[in-house]
Amino acid sequence: MSLFFFSTSFIGWFFETIVCLIADHRLSDRGFLTLPLCPVYGLPISIAYFCIGTPKEGVIVKLFAKIPAKTDEGKRWRFLGVIIAYFLMAAAIATLFELFAAILLKTLNASMWDYGALPWNYKGFVCFSISFIWGVLLTISALTFLNPLFLGLSRLNKRAKRILSVCLWVLLASDVIFNLFYLKTNGRHYEWIFDNLHIL
Repeated sequence: MSLFFFSTSFIGWFFETIVCLIADHRLSDRGFLTLPLCPVYGLPISIAYFCIGTPKEGVIVKLFAKIPAKTDEGKRWRFLGVIIAYFLMAAAIATLFELFAAILLKTLNASMWDYGALPWNYKGFVCFSISFIWGVLLTISALTFLNPLFLGLSRLNKRAKRILSVCLWVLLASDVIFNLFYLKTNGRHYEWIFDNLHIL
């Protein structure tokens, strides 16, 4: 589970870095941490995956399996219901975590985003359009690569997984402590040197 969290945190960091590179034409330091990790992606993805599964298997699928569907069309409608339910639950999980993370960062004077300019937002912390995107991203991820990722990680040597997990948690804890100290000293979190590098 730890390696799944770190893997999805890295994937989230990479995804956001690429999106911002395309939009802003520059590499930017994404997230509060110095490491290439965005727990704001990794935690909701991990929580959704381990708590509700995927649209192909998991809690929601079991609930909808109780609805009789004798024809192929009925099965398609039932699967659509699963997708919609998964989308709503995943979006809710991600939005609640984003709200918690935004409030926490604000108390540290290290706000990383502000949705105040977008419609239907709550104090700039969360908003409807971003929640919708969260739901889409998590649903697509659950339908495509999350199961293969989990299965691939589960095949790793147990001792190697334990050692790697411990090392990553130590690095993460060190990163958090370093950035909290840097924030207290400099009034902002540490940013990579390429933050202002324009490359496109």
